[in-house]
Amino acid sequence: SQLAPEGVIIDGTCDELGRRSCWVLLDTGGPVSLTLACDPRHIEKPSDLAERLPKVLIHHNVSGEPVHALLTAADHAWVIDPVDGTRNFAHGSRDFGVMLAEVRRGFTTRSWIWQPLHDRLYVAERGAGATVNGTPLPRLAPPGRPWRVALYARPRGHAVAGLEFEPTRGACAIDYSGLAEGRLDALVYRSVNPWDHLPGALIVSELGGCVLVDGTPYAAGVPGRPLVAAASEEIAVAVGTALAAASR
Repeated sequence: SQLAPEGVIIDGTCDELGRRSCWVLLDTGGPVSLTLACDPRHIEKPSDLAERLPKVLIHHNVSGEPVHALLTAADHAWVIDPVDGTRNFAHGSRDFGVMLAEVRRGFTTRSWIWQPLHDRLYVAERGAGATVNGTPLPRLAPPGRPWRVALYARPRGHAVAGLEFEPTRGACAIDYSGLAEGRLDALVYRSVNPWDHLPGALIVSELGGCVLVDGTPYAAGVPGRPLVAAASEEIAVAVGTALAAASR
């Protein structure tokens, strides 16, 4: 049989639970697109999807072939937010920044937060600490309660004992620097977008802090809400528990 002039073919495979899927779209001229889909919690690295390549491509998954290069490159990725705090930027506020993270096999290895109008550059490398404008940042030493918590929306009802709330600044690039330099003890967000949090999460972690989502350590692909970044695991757990109780 022959493919109609305007026809297309979709060839693909997935595992038994649909956690790893790959499919290719072809027309009369050959491959048009390759789609990869997975549950990040059930792969160790992006190139694990190679085992689910469609038959039309699977024999090309060897060195020198484009699909092999693609899957190998996926194990090393860059995540960027070119203008974090877009609304602030649009309204003429100085509180915005550029956020960049290097991710290898699901782990953030290096990160940068640049605040151009505050003239501050924060840099972190896994296992090597964090700096601001080249000067090493000290490890976080959170005080006792009350803890200063910046969050997207104040809990409804009465105050939460031991926590002092203030609004976030509308830019993760600004909020994370406040935590890294001890002006805040915790941050709470509804979104867990990797471009918003991977850079700051590495900086906080390198300074002895903790970032959790539903009690799980935050990393690329971890779902859920809220995200709590804090100067210590004790504070992260306490803030998450207090806010959950206050929302009931």
